[in-house]
Amino acid sequence: MLHAVLTGLQSIEGGGASYTVVLAAAVLVSLPTALLFLVAQRSFAKGLALGRY
Repeated sequence: MLHAVLTGLQSIEGGGASYTVVLAAAVLVSLPTALLFLVAQRSFAKGLALGRY
């Protein structure tokens, strides 16, 4: 399914992977990393607050 979505984003001119496909893939890859960062940031801040006293 993901391949079909990325294939649909390719430019009409053809050739290699267009900037649109590369940027779409970059966003899809970075989303889980960003979510993991947000979750880890909250737990890390809680850990720092517990060790304050």
